[in-house]
Amino acid sequence: MVTAAPRGRGIGSQVLRQVCRDLFDAGAEYVDLDVEVKNDRALRLYTSVGFEALATDDYYELALS
Repeated sequence: MVTAAPRGRGIGSQVLRQVCRDLFDAGAEYVDLDVEVKNDRALRLYTSVGFEALATDDYYELALS
């Protein structure tokens, strides 16, 4: 995660691109991510790097009391 101060400067996308490049260079055939569908900032980052949404899932939470 990039802290709040340097956000918007392209650091996150540079890091993500490099990590993906390293994974492919190491033999990975694909890279996949899980992200909460309400996390617009992360979704924008991932799609800007070239990721595409393949499926969406809703998750449910039950608080134990």
